[in-house]
Amino acid sequence: MRLSNVTVSTIMKSQGSEWRYVIFSTVRSVSAQELDSRPTISWQRKYLGFLGDPNQINVALTRAKEGLCILGNSNLLWCCPLWKRLLQHYTQRGARVRAADIMVVPNRRR
Repeated sequence: MRLSNVTVSTIMKSQGSEWRYVIFSTVRSVSAQELDSRPTISWQRKYLGFLGDPNQINVALTRAKEGLCILGNSNLLWCCPLWKRLLQHYTQRGARVRAADIMVVPNRRR
């Protein structure tokens, strides 16, 4: 299958643009051992980076006209107050899906 008219961009470069559909990858993850239930600002800067900036998140979330898919480590995102509210909002509306719930990995025998 070939896709045409696909744009790959950073949040900064996407400002002012709109697309019908957006797949937004948060690109950040940490192991369960590194998660902090009460993260300090320095912890958030280290592990969340741009994901802790409300202005950049606003740009990311407002580029899609018809559909938005956000890919990310919800355990990490839950540590940020802004993302926590968004995750609660999406969860309450049945719009949050865990990858483990939809992925099927075939059992391959060698």
